[in-house]
Amino acid sequence: MTIYKAPSADWKELALGVYAFIQPPDVAVSNSGLIVGNKEAMVVDSLDNKYMVENFIRKMKEVTDKPVRFLVNTHHHPDHLHTNHYFPEATVITSHRSRQETLNLSPEGINRLKQLHPDKICHEGSKITPQDMTFEGTLNLYDGEREIRIIDMGPSHCQSDVIVYLPKEKVLFTGDLLVVDMQPPGVEKFWSGSHRIIKVLDTLASMDVEAFVPGHGKVVLSREETVKLVIGFIEFYMVLRDEARNCFNKGMTYQEAFEKLNWSRFKKWGKREELGVIKGNLATIFSEFSGAPPGTNIKLEW
Repeated sequence: MTIYKAPSADWKELALGVYAFIQPPDVAVSNSGLIVGNKEAMVVDSLDNKYMVENFIRKMKEVTDKPVRFLVNTHHHPDHLHTNHYFPEATVITSHRSRQETLNLSPEGINRLKQLHPDKICHEGSKITPQDMTFEGTLNLYDGEREIRIIDMGPSHCQSDVIVYLPKEKVLFTGDLLVVDMQPPGVEKFWSGSHRIIKVLDTLASMDVEAFVPGHGKVVLSREETVKLVIGFIEFYMVLRDEARNCFNKGMTYQEAFEKLNWSRFKKWGKREELGVIKGNLATIFSEFSGAPPGTNIKLEW
Protein backbone atom coordinates (compact mmCIF):
# COMPACT_ATOMS: atom_id res chain seq x y z
CA MET A 1 0.00 0.00 0.00
CA THR A 2 1.37 3.38 -1.06
CA ILE A 3 1.46 5.96 1.73
CA TYR A 4 0.65 9.40 0.36
CA LYS A 5 2.99 12.23 1.22
CA ALA A 6 2.35 15.85 0.35
CA PRO A 7 4.77 17.17 -2.28
CA SER A 8 7.50 19.53 -1.18
CA ALA A 9 6.52 23.16 -1.59
CA ASP A 10 8.34 26.46 -1.88
CA TRP A 11 7.13 29.54 -0.02
CA LYS A 12 8.02 32.76 -1.81
CA GLU A 13 7.43 36.34 -0.67
CA LEU A 14 6.75 38.36 -3.81
CA ALA A 15 6.06 41.72 -2.18
CA LEU A 16 5.35 42.93 1.34
CA GLY A 17 2.69 40.56 2.65
CA VAL A 18 2.21 38.79 -0.71
CA TYR A 19 3.21 35.12 -0.90
CA ALA A 20 3.12 32.22 -3.34
CA PHE A 21 2.82 28.58 -2.26
CA ILE A 22 4.49 26.71 -5.11
CA GLN A 23 4.33 22.93 -5.61
CA PRO A 24 5.99 20.75 -8.28
CA PRO A 25 3.85 20.19 -11.39
CA ASP A 26 1.90 16.94 -11.35
CA VAL A 27 -1.63 15.59 -11.58
CA ALA A 28 -3.91 17.64 -9.28
CA VAL A 29 -0.92 19.41 -7.69
CA SER A 30 -1.54 23.14 -7.95
CA ASN A 31 -0.35 26.41 -6.44
CA SER A 32 -1.92 28.88 -4.01
CA GLY A 33 -1.37 32.44 -2.91
CA LEU A 34 -1.66 34.51 0.26
CA ILE A 35 -2.22 38.27 0.52
CA VAL A 36 -1.89 39.66 4.04
CA GLY A 37 -3.64 42.95 4.72
CA ASN A 38 -3.81 45.31 7.69
CA LYS A 39 -6.46 43.32 9.56
CA GLU A 40 -7.16 40.20 7.52
CA ALA A 41 -5.86 37.98 4.74
CA MET A 42 -6.91 36.62 1.37
CA VAL A 43 -6.09 33.20 -0.09
CA VAL A 44 -5.98 32.53 -3.83
CA ASP A 45 -7.15 28.98 -4.57
CA SER A 46 -7.41 26.12 -2.12
CA LEU A 47 -5.71 22.81 -2.84
CA ASP A 48 -6.61 19.24 -3.70
CA ASN A 49 -6.32 17.39 -0.40
CA LYS A 50 -5.82 17.80 3.34
CA TYR A 51 -2.09 17.16 3.23
CA MET A 52 -1.41 19.94 0.75
CA VAL A 53 -3.71 22.46 2.41
CA GLU A 54 -2.44 21.67 5.90
CA ASN A 55 1.09 22.25 4.63
CA PHE A 56 -0.07 25.56 3.17
CA ILE A 57 -1.78 26.60 6.40
CA ARG A 58 1.37 25.80 8.39
CA LYS A 59 3.39 28.05 6.09
CA MET A 60 0.73 30.74 6.34
CA LYS A 61 0.78 30.72 10.15
CA GLU A 62 4.54 31.31 10.11
CA VAL A 63 3.99 34.76 8.58
CA THR A 64 0.61 35.90 9.94
CA ASP A 65 -2.04 35.20 12.55
CA LYS A 66 -4.63 37.32 10.78
CA PRO A 67 -7.88 35.59 9.80
CA VAL A 68 -8.53 34.61 6.19
CA ARG A 69 -11.43 36.87 5.27
CA PHE A 70 -11.58 36.05 1.56
CA LEU A 71 -10.75 33.04 -0.61
CA VAL A 72 -10.74 33.40 -4.40
CA ASN A 73 -11.22 30.36 -6.66
CA THR A 74 -9.67 31.12 -10.05
CA HIS A 75 -11.85 28.47 -11.75
CA HIS A 76 -14.04 25.50 -11.01
CA HIS A 77 -11.56 22.65 -11.38
CA PRO A 78 -11.49 20.56 -8.19
CA ASP A 79 -7.76 20.83 -7.55
CA HIS A 80 -8.30 24.58 -7.00
CA LEU A 81 -11.31 24.33 -4.67
CA HIS A 82 -11.34 20.91 -3.01
CA THR A 83 -10.27 22.35 0.35
CA ASN A 84 -12.37 25.53 0.47
CA HIS A 85 -13.89 24.17 3.68
CA TYR A 86 -10.53 24.48 5.44
CA PHE A 87 -11.18 28.24 5.54
CA PRO A 88 -14.57 28.29 7.28
CA GLU A 89 -14.52 32.00 8.15
CA ALA A 90 -13.68 33.10 4.60
CA THR A 91 -16.10 34.43 2.03
CA VAL A 92 -15.31 32.38 -1.07
CA ILE A 93 -15.39 34.38 -4.30
CA THR A 94 -15.42 33.40 -7.96
CA SER A 95 -17.12 34.51 -11.17
CA HIS A 96 -20.82 33.82 -11.68
CA ARG A 97 -20.17 31.29 -14.43
CA SER A 98 -17.46 29.50 -12.45
CA ARG A 99 -19.85 29.00 -9.53
CA GLN A 100 -22.43 27.53 -11.88
CA GLU A 101 -19.82 25.06 -13.08
CA THR A 102 -18.86 24.25 -9.49
CA LEU A 103 -22.49 23.36 -8.78
CA ASN A 104 -22.34 20.89 -11.67
CA LEU A 105 -19.39 19.00 -10.16
CA SER A 106 -20.12 15.54 -8.81
CA PRO A 107 -18.38 13.67 -5.99
CA GLU A 108 -18.19 10.80 -8.47
CA GLY A 109 -15.54 12.81 -10.28
CA ILE A 110 -13.25 12.37 -7.27
CA ASN A 111 -13.52 8.60 -7.55
CA ARG A 112 -12.84 8.72 -11.31
CA LEU A 113 -9.64 10.69 -10.73
CA LYS A 114 -8.54 8.18 -8.11
CA GLN A 115 -9.07 5.36 -10.59
CA LEU A 116 -7.15 7.14 -13.34
CA HIS A 117 -4.16 8.03 -11.16
CA PRO A 118 -4.18 5.65 -8.17
CA ASP A 119 -0.49 6.18 -7.39
CA LYS A 120 -0.49 9.96 -7.71
CA ILE A 121 -3.78 11.22 -6.34
CA CYS A 122 -5.04 11.33 -2.79
CA HIS A 123 -8.38 12.98 -2.10
CA GLU A 124 -8.46 12.61 1.67
CA GLY A 125 -10.19 15.69 3.03
CA SER A 126 -11.42 16.69 -0.42
CA LYS A 127 -14.86 18.21 -0.69
CA ILE A 128 -16.79 20.23 -3.25
CA THR A 129 -17.85 23.47 -1.56
CA PRO A 130 -19.65 26.05 -3.74
CA GLN A 131 -18.55 29.65 -3.47
CA ASP A 132 -20.38 32.32 -1.42
CA MET A 133 -20.04 35.36 -3.67
CA THR A 134 -19.91 35.87 -7.42
CA PHE A 135 -19.16 38.78 -9.71
CA GLU A 136 -18.99 39.64 -13.40
CA GLY A 137 -16.27 41.71 -15.00
CA THR A 138 -13.96 43.09 -12.30
CA LEU A 139 -14.27 43.15 -8.52
CA ASN A 140 -11.98 45.65 -6.78
CA LEU A 141 -11.08 45.21 -3.10
CA TYR A 142 -9.04 47.72 -1.10
CA ASP A 143 -6.93 47.31 2.01
CA GLY A 144 -5.45 50.69 2.88
CA GLU A 145 -3.32 51.67 -0.11
CA ARG A 146 -3.39 48.15 -1.58
CA GLU A 147 -5.76 47.48 -4.45
CA ILE A 148 -6.69 43.91 -5.34
CA ARG A 149 -8.37 43.41 -8.70
CA ILE A 150 -10.24 40.16 -9.18
CA ILE A 151 -10.86 39.90 -12.92
CA ASP A 152 -12.99 37.47 -14.91
CA MET A 153 -11.10 36.89 -18.16
CA GLY A 154 -14.08 35.08 -19.61
CA PRO A 155 -14.00 31.74 -21.43
CA SER A 156 -10.51 30.51 -22.21
CA HIS A 157 -9.06 27.52 -20.33
CA CYS A 158 -12.47 27.06 -18.67
CA GLN A 159 -15.88 28.61 -19.15
CA SER A 160 -14.56 31.34 -16.89
CA ASP A 161 -11.01 32.03 -15.72
CA VAL A 162 -10.40 34.48 -12.87
CA ILE A 163 -7.09 36.19 -12.18
CA VAL A 164 -6.02 38.15 -9.09
CA TYR A 165 -3.97 41.26 -9.88
CA LEU A 166 -2.12 43.58 -7.52
CA PRO A 167 -1.27 46.60 -9.70
CA LYS A 168 0.93 48.43 -7.18
CA GLU A 169 2.96 45.33 -6.33
CA LYS A 170 2.86 44.14 -9.99
CA VAL A 171 1.95 40.60 -8.95
CA LEU A 172 -0.52 38.40 -10.82
CA PHE A 173 -2.04 35.07 -9.78
CA THR A 174 -3.04 33.51 -13.11
CA GLY A 175 -4.77 30.25 -12.19
CA ASP A 176 -4.38 27.68 -14.96
CA LEU A 177 -4.10 30.23 -17.74
CA LEU A 178 -0.37 29.78 -17.16
CA VAL A 179 1.21 26.45 -16.26
CA VAL A 180 4.91 25.55 -16.23
CA ASP A 181 6.59 22.26 -17.21
CA MET A 182 3.23 20.88 -18.32
CA GLN A 183 1.35 20.68 -21.60
CA PRO A 184 -0.48 23.89 -22.56
CA PRO A 185 -3.83 24.34 -20.79
CA GLY A 186 -6.79 22.72 -22.47
CA VAL A 187 -9.74 24.63 -23.89
CA GLU A 188 -12.80 23.24 -22.13
CA LYS A 189 -16.10 22.97 -23.95
CA PHE A 190 -16.95 25.60 -26.56
CA TRP A 191 -17.94 29.08 -25.49
CA SER A 192 -16.58 31.60 -27.95
CA GLY A 193 -14.09 29.72 -30.08
CA SER A 194 -10.75 28.07 -29.44
CA HIS A 195 -9.11 31.30 -30.57
CA ARG A 196 -10.38 32.92 -27.34
CA ILE A 197 -7.56 31.56 -25.19
CA ILE A 198 -5.01 33.04 -27.62
CA LYS A 199 -6.49 36.49 -27.01
CA VAL A 200 -6.53 36.00 -23.24
CA LEU A 201 -2.91 34.80 -23.13
CA ASP A 202 -1.83 37.80 -25.18
CA THR A 203 -3.61 40.05 -22.68
CA LEU A 204 -1.80 38.45 -19.74
CA ALA A 205 1.60 38.88 -21.39
CA SER A 206 0.94 42.58 -21.99
CA MET A 207 -0.05 43.40 -18.38
CA ASP A 208 2.18 45.52 -16.15
CA VAL A 209 3.36 42.59 -14.03
CA GLU A 210 6.75 41.56 -12.71
CA ALA A 211 5.80 38.31 -10.92
CA PHE A 212 3.37 35.82 -12.48
CA VAL A 213 2.20 32.97 -10.24
CA PRO A 214 1.07 30.06 -12.46
CA GLY A 215 -1.67 27.61 -11.52
CA HIS A 216 0.80 24.74 -11.80
CA GLY A 217 4.58 24.64 -11.88
CA LYS A 218 7.35 25.09 -9.34
CA VAL A 219 8.45 28.58 -10.36
CA VAL A 220 7.24 32.17 -10.22
CA LEU A 221 7.63 33.68 -13.68
CA SER A 222 9.23 36.97 -14.58
CA ARG A 223 7.71 39.09 -17.31
CA GLU A 224 10.30 37.89 -19.83
CA GLU A 225 9.69 34.25 -18.93
CA THR A 226 5.94 34.75 -19.23
CA VAL A 227 6.21 36.31 -22.68
CA LYS A 228 8.34 33.37 -23.84
CA LEU A 229 5.88 30.86 -22.34
CA VAL A 230 2.87 32.60 -23.89
CA ILE A 231 4.51 32.69 -27.32
CA GLY A 232 5.02 28.93 -27.06
CA PHE A 233 1.42 28.32 -25.98
CA ILE A 234 0.01 30.48 -28.77
CA GLU A 235 2.18 28.62 -31.29
CA PHE A 236 0.74 25.36 -29.93
CA TYR A 237 -2.84 26.50 -30.45
CA MET A 238 -2.09 27.85 -33.93
CA VAL A 239 -0.40 24.59 -34.99
CA LEU A 240 -3.31 22.61 -33.53
CA ARG A 241 -5.89 24.76 -35.34
CA ASP A 242 -3.95 24.33 -38.59
CA GLU A 243 -3.78 20.55 -38.21
CA ALA A 244 -7.44 20.41 -37.16
CA ARG A 245 -8.52 22.41 -40.20
CA ASN A 246 -6.67 20.03 -42.54
CA CYS A 247 -8.40 17.03 -40.97
CA PHE A 248 -11.80 18.74 -40.79
CA ASN A 249 -11.65 19.64 -44.49
CA LYS A 250 -11.03 15.96 -45.28
CA GLY A 251 -14.28 15.03 -43.51
CA MET A 252 -12.71 13.40 -40.46
CA THR A 253 -14.23 13.30 -37.00
CA TYR A 254 -12.16 14.76 -34.18
CA GLN A 255 -11.47 11.21 -32.98
CA GLU A 256 -10.06 10.32 -36.41
CA ALA A 257 -8.12 13.56 -36.49
CA PHE A 258 -6.45 12.65 -33.21
CA GLU A 259 -5.01 9.57 -34.91
CA LYS A 260 -4.07 11.33 -38.16
CA LEU A 261 -2.42 14.49 -36.83
CA ASN A 262 1.12 15.26 -37.89
CA TRP A 263 2.43 14.56 -34.41
CA SER A 264 5.96 15.62 -35.34
CA ARG A 265 4.74 19.22 -35.16
CA PHE A 266 3.99 18.81 -31.43
CA LYS A 267 7.31 17.34 -30.27
CA LYS A 268 8.41 20.48 -28.46
CA TRP A 269 5.37 20.24 -26.16
CA GLY A 270 5.79 16.59 -25.23
CA LYS A 271 5.33 13.05 -26.45
CA ARG A 272 2.03 11.97 -27.96
CA GLU A 273 1.04 9.94 -24.89
CA GLU A 274 1.63 13.04 -22.74
CA LEU A 275 -0.61 15.29 -24.83
CA GLY A 276 -4.05 13.98 -23.98
CA VAL A 277 -5.29 17.55 -23.80
CA ILE A 278 -5.16 17.66 -27.60
CA LYS A 279 -8.21 15.42 -27.99
CA GLY A 280 -10.41 17.72 -25.93
CA ASN A 281 -9.05 20.72 -27.81
CA LEU A 282 -9.81 19.02 -31.13
CA ALA A 283 -13.41 18.47 -30.07
CA THR A 284 -13.66 22.18 -29.23
CA ILE A 285 -12.10 23.27 -32.51
CA PHE A 286 -14.23 20.90 -34.60
CA SER A 287 -17.38 22.29 -32.96
CA GLU A 288 -16.17 25.76 -33.84
CA PHE A 289 -15.51 24.78 -37.47
CA SER A 290 -18.96 23.15 -37.63
CA GLY A 291 -20.62 26.43 -36.68
CA ALA A 292 -21.90 25.32 -33.26
CA PRO A 293 -23.26 28.30 -31.32
CA PRO A 294 -21.32 29.63 -28.32
CA GLY A 295 -22.26 27.76 -25.16
CA THR A 296 -22.57 24.37 -26.86
CA ASN A 297 -21.50 21.59 -24.51
CA ILE A 298 -19.30 18.87 -25.96
CA LYS A 299 -19.53 15.28 -24.81
CA LEU A 300 -16.09 13.82 -25.29
CA GLU A 301 -15.91 10.29 -26.63
CA TRP A 302 -12.56 8.76 -25.74
